[in-house]
Order: sequence, then structure tokens, then C-alpha cells
Amino acid sequence: MAPAQAQQGPVNGMRPSDPAMYAITNAKVIVSPGVTLEKATIVIANGVIQSIGPDVVAPAGYRVIDGTGKTVFPAFIEAALALESTTQAAAANAAPGAHWNSYVTPEVRAADIALPDATLDTLRAQGFAIARVLPGSNIFRGTSDTRLLARTTEKVLGRELNGTTVQTVGPRSIDWTAIFGQQTPGTPPSPATMRSFERENRFPSSLMGSYALMRQTFMDANWRAACLAVAGAPLPPEDMNALDALQPLVTGAHGVVLDASDELEVARLVRLAQAEMPKAPITVLGNGNEFRAFDEIVGLLGSASAAVLVPIDFPQAPDLVSPTAADGISLRDLMTWRNAPTNPKRLVAAGATVALTTHRMQDKSGFRRKLADAITHGLTKDEALAALTTVPARLLGIDARVGTLEPMKMANLVIATGDPFEPETKFEGVFVAGAPVVLPPDAPILAAGTFTATPNAATPKPVAKDLAIALDPKDGSLKAMWTADEPAADAAAAKPADGAPAEPKTESTEKPAAESAPQDAPREGRRGGGRRGERGGEAPDADRSR
Repeated sequence: MAPAQAQQGPVNGMRPSDPAMYAITNAKVIVSPGVTLEKATIVIANGVIQSIGPDVVAPAGYRVIDGTGKTVFPAFIEAALALESTTQAAAANAAPGAHWNSYVTPEVRAADIALPDATLDTLRAQGFAIARVLPGSNIFRGTSDTRLLARTTEKVLGRELNGTTVQTVGPRSIDWTAIFGQQTPGTPPSPATMRSFERENRFPSSLMGSYALMRQTFMDANWRAACLAVAGAPLPPEDMNALDALQPLVTGAHGVVLDASDELEVARLVRLAQAEMPKAPITVLGNGNEFRAFDEIVGLLGSASAAVLVPIDFPQAPDLVSPTAADGISLRDLMTWRNAPTNPKRLVAAGATVALTTHRMQDKSGFRRKLADAITHGLTKDEALAALTTVPARLLGIDARVGTLEPMKMANLVIATGDPFEPETKFEGVFVAGAPVVLPPDAPILAAGTFTATPNAATPKPVAKDLAIALDPKDGSLKAMWTADEPAADAAAAKPADGAPAEPKTESTEKPAAESAPQDAPREGRRGGGRRGERGGEAPDADRSR
């Protein structure tokens, strides 16, 4: 008989009320690419969508969010979030049964890599609710982990997504100029530089060496599978953690993500994987320049039934302000700048399976603006939504649970103030597995603008006949300025002897912007603040048209 467990004591304080039941009403709902409902209601309970439609009524006891004028759409899915895994790789190399080459660590698990809070917040601000984390270090880097973008303190249900696992593989090469480029001519490298050189010079130190190591490791994994398949072996097989971690690739139970840093590597990696791991599903982690070898890449993707994850970190416009600057820009760079934003549309139009990713972006907070650039250059909004929802959900093996807003699917959704593909549209609400990690405001927040004060019987004199409220971007405070409407009897006394008009009165509220007004207040509402005299502190003219 099991021993009795001690009873937990009562909660000291109010019992928390968190029913996890919400109803978003009267919203424009994008159910899936090409399917939109006007003035619909979404009912959410226990992490999933219970019902959705224009005729759905919010049940009693649910927290109602007014979605009038808002757009609700499925949250995005990041299919390739590469995180540094040097610590996990070092532990794998130190364990028994490690591979003889320190760059081969397929036994590393992305589930052991912590997601930085800053990255999580940035992705959620861009509309993402799910990310497939990939180890980012070495050649054979390790297995993936699909996770919800939520903290443990946010009480998100359904954390285990159980998607398809992939192994990440990519070649390694060395930028020798980074080691020797800073040396003074004629001066020998310092001991620290030589130690760095020796460390970086381990095999493989070239692109050719990387491919040789990848091919040999794939062949060793197939040999290991044949050894394990021998029946009645007299001795247990030798510990080979790295090769054992590659066995799911041999059988096709795991897929492989091929990290191609340029368009030429796409062809090399796909052909290598086809030859050595014919059963493993192939996904290419692209570089955004596939248009340079477009016909060959599209043909290979089709023959291998491979999908491609397309980064959209398009290059900035080259500096052509002077003839000297223009001479330093090659035609290749100019063509890349011109054609890179068309890359997603070209691949989609050719019939490739395309998912968009923030991979290779140094600043992921610019993702939505880059997405708008891709739409401007031909990608339709439905194609963009599919490349961020339904397509990655299918590639990750979780399309039965996420990717669209349908009953009994996980409630991963975003509440936007307008068109979600306009970069200026604010994402003011985010739900991850039914939990509101960001909630829209219950009531409109006061924005900067120009107002008229109307006195009533209880209003003391004098009153403000003209009131202007502006948001100070420096400290986030509201500045209130008005022209006093004084009684006629007091006006003469208040009037200066020289006949100059009365000084305007000012008042400053020191409340932070989070409590008083949003930082990104509409431009139309800032007219009053814009006309306030910043340099002289003058009040707006009462007779001026606003």
C-alpha cells in the first residue's frame, strides 16, 4: 500500500481566477489563406478553439474581447530558429562514444538549448507563436525541437507538439582574413593569433574538406546500421553515440535540414543527401539568393521532393551617392539588390514548397517590413500567409493541430488593428495555445491630439477654451497646454499694460507612456502636439485652423 501524501496547505490570499476561457467578438477573422470571415466570433477554452463563425454567441462566463475593427489571423510558425549550441556540442564531444571529429555532434538535442527571452519577445512581436529550434554549431549539428513561444510562467497548455524531428547538417569553411587580416605587413602573427589559427585549422578547414567529412559520416552511419542489423552478434556493438544518432536518418524516421549558405551549395547538398540518405525527407535552409541558379535549384527540389525555407533578409540599397562610391559596387551586388525581394515569389510561382523564415536576420524585429517588401515584389498576401502558417505546419508535422483557425485546433492567433501585412499595423494581442501572452487594451487609450474644453456648472473658472495634448517622445510623458478663457471682468486686470496677450498656461503630467498613451500614437492624433512650440514653449494659436 502506497504511503499517504501530505495534503497541501491553503493558498494564503485570493484564489487566482484564470478560467482560460475567452471570446473574441465582431472581428474580421482570417481562418486560413484565402478564407476570411467578417464580423465573426472565436470561442477559446482549454487552449483550443471551441467554435468560430459569424453566428457564434459568446457563452456566459467567458471573458469577452471586442474585436470590432480588428483582424484576427493564425499566428506565424518559425521553421528554422538556429541557436548557438557550442556548450551542448562540447558536452557531446566529452562523452563516451563521441565521434572522432569534434565537428560531428548529431547527438546534440535542441531541447536542451534555452531560448533567450529577448529572442522570444522579438518573435512574438512579429506574430510568431511556434518555433522549430535547430542547433547552430558544427557540421552535423543535432536534432530539432518544436516548441511554443511561451514562458513557463504564462500557464500555456499543450506544450508538447510532437512534430517531425530533423537533423541539421551544413558545411564549414574558414574566413582566413578574419585571422590574419589585421596583421601589420612584415610582422609575424602573435601567439594568441597562432593559437586561434591552430584551433580553426582542425580538419576540415575548407569547403572541400567539409563535404568529404559529410560523405564519410553518412557512409559510416549506413555501415553502423548494417552492423546493428546483424542477428546473433556475439559481442555488443561498440559505443558510437554520433553514428547511433544518425540511424533515424538511415531509416527515414527523421528528416534532414541542409543549411546552404549560398545558391551553389543547394545543389551540392541535395545531391549528397539523395545519394547517401535516400529515405530521409529533405528540407533546404536557403540563403535568399536562389534566383541566381533558379532553374537548377527548382529542378533539384522537384526531383528530391524537397521543401525550401527562404530567408527574407534582403540587402540594403547600395550607396551610389558619388562616382567613387558607385565604382566600388559590382554588377552582381546591384543585381542581387534588385532581384532578392522577388526570390520568394519566383519559387512559389515555380511550384516549390516554400516556407518563410527569420533565419540569417541579425535583427529579427525587421521581419514584417521585409515581408512587406516581398509582397510589394509579387508575393500575394495569401501566399505569404501560407508560407508562414500552413506550409511550415505541414513541414513540421503539426498541421493537424495548428496553422489555421478551426474548431479543436490550438488557439495560436494574433489580434491586429488592421491589415496584418502592413508593417505599420500594430499587433496588440497574441494568444499562444489559448493563453493570452499579450492582451489588447480593454478600452481605447488616450492619444495625442487637439481637444475642445466645454465647461459645465461644476467647472471652476477660468477654464481652458483650447486644449492640446502631446506625447513627448523623449520621456514618454503627456504635455497638456491650453489657452485660458478668463471672465471678462478679470480679463482687463490680467491683461498686461502694453496690450500683449495673456501668457498661455502649461501643465505637464509625468505619467509614463505605458499608463497614459501609446508610443506609436497615430500621426493624425499628434497634430496638436506638432504645432506646440517645442523651442519657445508657445501655445497653439486659438484662431489657427486645426
